[in-house]
Amino acid sequence: MKDMYKLLFFTPTVQKPLGEVLDKDLKNIQNFLDGINILTLKMAQLKYNKRIKNNETLWWDNLEVYIGLSVHVISEIDLTDAPNIVPFGLLYDLFTISSSSQQIAIMHDWNVYDEDQFFHTDVDTFSTQCLADEWNIRESEGIFKHYSKKEWGMDLEDLSDQIINHPHENLIKKKTLAIIDLINFEQGREGHFALKTIIEVFKLLKEDAIKFNEIEGFVSFDREIVTCVGGYINENKQVCDFDLKDFYDFGQQIIDFEIVFVSFDDFLTYTQSKISENTTETFTKTDQTILKDLYEKYHIKTKDGD
Repeated sequence: MKDMYKLLFFTPTVQKPLGEVLDKDLKNIQNFLDGINILTLKMAQLKYNKRIKNNETLWWDNLEVYIGLSVHVISEIDLTDAPNIVPFGLLYDLFTISSSSQQIAIMHDWNVYDEDQFFHTDVDTFSTQCLADEWNIRESEGIFKHYSKKEWGMDLEDLSDQIINHPHENLIKKKTLAIIDLINFEQGREGHFALKTIIEVFKLLKEDAIKFNEIEGFVSFDREIVTCVGGYINENKQVCDFDLKDFYDFGQQIIDFEIVFVSFDDFLTYTQSKISENTTETFTKTDQTILKDLYEKYHIKTKDGD
């Protein structure tokens, strides 16, 4: 993934104004909105155009977003028709008038391929995150909690000045920061779901309540792929003897853990946070006990190895 230095120093600061939304475009825009009548859209248009005419634009009035895209559309290669682009400011006005939070896609390049992709979200989520970023910068919270000038390349005060005081000039940077947080949140949620699944499979196998061949046909890697590494891990080592690294490798083989946990170190950090949680809202006591046992076995193994 791109580092913060690239984001701060190689992001364009010039953004072309999008201008007014014309009457002739309203019907087409309405076709791609969910549950919105033309009068409500007209009211949003009037609010948006008034800011444009009076030179009182908000920074996201010049932010292009895409409507009507299916969530499977990740890049421009996936587009089958011309995209429907509207200013985010118009959709936010629609949201404030009707409380209708429309689904949107935003172009960004914050991914491992360093290429433009669509990030799918909704108006309420994205606008809330943008406002939260401003608070996080002021209070050194969120992704700014452990802010490092060495990593980011500038003082936090300078970044605050860009994002909070001069958002128009730093529109792309501001939208990308919001997308980073939203991506991190989604990855955390996916990580939670994936880990819960692996824990459940682990428990069933350990209790001999299910045989591995009953689920093998539904896992990420088939027999041909894993043959080169000697088969599935649970076939070479009993699950009751697994430590946390074995558990991670097992998860990698059956649901491709690397999609949500980039490395074992990443998974180790995540596991440590879940073990130390006092709440059982995300993981049950049984789940936490299993993770703690796996972690302790790994810790003993690595200690003995030292």
